[in-house]
Amino acid sequence: MRAITRVAVATLAASAMLTACSSGSSGGKNAKLVSGGTLTIAVAQDPGNLDPQNSALSVDGTFAAFAYDPLVNQDKTGKMVSGLAQSWTQSGNTFTFTMHDAVTCSDGTPLTASTVAANFTYIADPKNKSPLLGQIVPPGLKASGNDTAHTVTLHLTGPFPFFLIGMTGVPIVCQKGLADRKLLAQHTDGTGAYVLASAVSGDTYIYTVRKGYAWGPAGATTQPTGVPAKLKVRVITNASTATNLLLAGQVNIADVSDADRQRVEAQHLIHSDLRKPTGEMYFNEAAGRPTADVDVRRALVMGLDLTKLGKVLTSGAGHPSQGMVTAEPKPCQGDPVTGNVPAHDPSGAGALLDRAGWTMGPNGVRQKGGKPLELNLVYSSPPDTFPSTAELAVSQWKAIGVQVKAVQKPITQISTVLFGTGAFDISWAGLTVNLPSQLVPFLSGATPPNGTNFAHLHNADYDRLAAAAAAKPGTTGCADWNAAETALVKAVDVVPYYDSVVPTYAKNTTFDAVNGGYVITSLRLRAG
Repeated sequence: MRAITRVAVATLAASAMLTACSSGSSGGKNAKLVSGGTLTIAVAQDPGNLDPQNSALSVDGTFAAFAYDPLVNQDKTGKMVSGLAQSWTQSGNTFTFTMHDAVTCSDGTPLTASTVAANFTYIADPKNKSPLLGQIVPPGLKASGNDTAHTVTLHLTGPFPFFLIGMTGVPIVCQKGLADRKLLAQHTDGTGAYVLASAVSGDTYIYTVRKGYAWGPAGATTQPTGVPAKLKVRVITNASTATNLLLAGQVNIADVSDADRQRVEAQHLIHSDLRKPTGEMYFNEAAGRPTADVDVRRALVMGLDLTKLGKVLTSGAGHPSQGMVTAEPKPCQGDPVTGNVPAHDPSGAGALLDRAGWTMGPNGVRQKGGKPLELNLVYSSPPDTFPSTAELAVSQWKAIGVQVKAVQKPITQISTVLFGTGAFDISWAGLTVNLPSQLVPFLSGATPPNGTNFAHLHNADYDRLAAAAAAKPGTTGCADWNAAETALVKAVDVVPYYDSVVPTYAKNTTFDAVNGGYVITSLRLRAG
């Protein structure tokens, strides 16, 4: 299902719109429930390392939801409901969670409050480099567990916006996995509704249901009729192939590309829609990179017809971006993008490059000090339209004298480039988040390998405004969050230009949609 783009993130807070249409042939919501079967899910990328607390990829969040639980959940109205914790209280910057006392791990051992606390201690330790630190778990958090009282206490050093919502995105690992993190790479050790039975990397992952599971969202269990006995998760990188298998009944749940949506809609299948920042551009601003110069960045954007690129990218079904947080309902309303992204102006772009010292060479490529202006663009797929979009962008950059090499990489390799080697000038890996606070560690602070500020951004206005927003609870900081994002866009540190609408369709299956994805305990198999 929903997979990316956590190149940065946990998918947390917004409810997706679920549209349900039914018919006997499509296994709609009125079709007979089928028990004991296998539900097949198509995903576009392989998750790689399955450790749920050590990846910034949203595909790993998808996989984690099968086998792990958070302390709390949200329902489709946005209301906070129980998870591993049956209740919780807040006193200032201290949150106390009272655990269900019958929760067990997949090996049958009880989950203790001290084990839950140890999860947060692990994430909060900077040496472990968990991408959840700073994004969901605030720096300096202290955790303690009382196994007798079944309580977990989390003490924050100060205000942290949207903290409780963020807890929906922290999967809790059991003691065996905490003691041996290597175990989690290709196995699961959680309390979730399913447990990993087998894994063939790049191909198929099989999960089996846990009998007696009774601590899902709002007390959901695995007992109802129609709950699948097995989940077969297939890695299918080609969206059209996944769609064909969905229509043929060989896959029950799959994301559908804009190009394939019309033929799927004819079958009146249940689906949920998620707006994603697919057209989002970053520049490597590390010292010595041409893109560290704001004139170069501005010129590169002015050289592009972003509207045309966006239409190619989304097959004409997308929308111009209005912000980096795209999933509805947004916690902060506003539009930090419109009017702040440089407009298409090739001759103006050339003038900016001249001013930056990059003058046109005899071969049509600009140069400075004898060095040609040669850049590399990295992007992943899906969507399948990225290669054609990249081809168009490269031709438009060539017209202003910039030679760009576009390189497509699997999403796991994109993560290595961004957070490891840093071998890129331009990135088209958008950050899919549900809270503006989740963006902060990716847009400020320490750079890799000591942090996740992959583009080496140092925007003083953003830092100041984000800090002001973070000190305010909930939506009271929204004006500052919007102003912070505006500062990034105006400085051409981030260029959000086009959003896609990614639908997830289900055949012979029904589900509840929350947070832009499906609730695992709501999955039901139905007769076709």
